Amino acid sequence: MTKKKTLAEIAKKHLHLETLETRRSDSLDFHEVSVWGVKAALEEAFTAGKRAARQRQPKVIVSMQILQNITGDLLESLEDLLGFAEVYGPSHRATYEDWSEYFEVARAAIAKAKNTTLHQEQG
Repeated sequence: MTKKKTLAEIAKKHLHLETLETRRSDSLDFHEVSVWGVKAALEEAFTAGKRAARQRQPKVIVSMQILQNITGDLLESLEDLLGFAEVYGPSHRATYEDWSEYFEVARAAIAKAKNTTLHQEQG
């Protein structure tokens, strides 16, 4: 349910308001309401906000965990490439085949990062 719809239902239930839209008429836009009605409306709105936050929280946590995993994969690939470069740098005349396994791992980590980022933007 949307925030606007939730607030309208709370206002109708506790404050007996037909709508929360401005109608440019004192008799339609100003109402006498009880203190207990206002209190009940505020409490229900607060509870609805807490519920909505709980529903979104797992998505945020999962997204952060995915990003942490991707970052870890990318850093590990870079460390492997640098380690190989230090050991088998230009003075050892390493061939492409010597590097290919490290390139494959790095490419896979980059592809995973791009794919996950794309899904995050679309979701």
